[in-house]
Amino acid sequence: MFEKILLDKYSVVHIRKYASERRLKLGQFIRLINRDDEYIFVVDMDNAKNDVERKNCVTENIADNVEHKKIVIIKKEIESWYQAGLNQKDSASLGIEYVSDTELVTKGMLYNTMPSKFITKDDFLIEIMKNFSVDEAKKHNKSFHSCYDKIMEDVRNPNDV
Repeated sequence: MFEKILLDKYSVVHIRKYASERRLKLGQFIRLINRDDEYIFVVDMDNAKNDVERKNCVTENIADNVEHKKIVIIKKEIESWYQAGLNQKDSASLGIEYVSDTELVTKGMLYNTMPSKFITKDDFLIEIMKNFSVDEAKKHNKSFHSCYDKIMEDVRNPNDV
């Protein structure tokens, strides 16, 4: 979702799905980027009670060398962002229910709305992204708006990251 925005500012943008990576490999990657590059580390809230607890969980269980200030927390699940970026017309054209506040949408909820015309979840998400609007997503999902603002702040002030 943010790759195009970031590519306007940076020559290289590397997005990793860390969930399937071993802790050691991810830690090595973070060490490499800590040297010279700017980064943010985006995570779901999961079952943490608050942001501090979630950030501690990241450094204890995922990658111990991630700086807390680099961690951006999505309040529920990142899949909620996909639905947030759709307006009523685009939701209808995809055959899914329009949701005005997507903050609590979960992965399961989103995939349960997937029409049978889509063979895979990836096909479904790609089609959503073709209709995705950053402005819609900012209106319908506070954590998307917050993350977007953080990324834009980092793009405008890269030395403050």
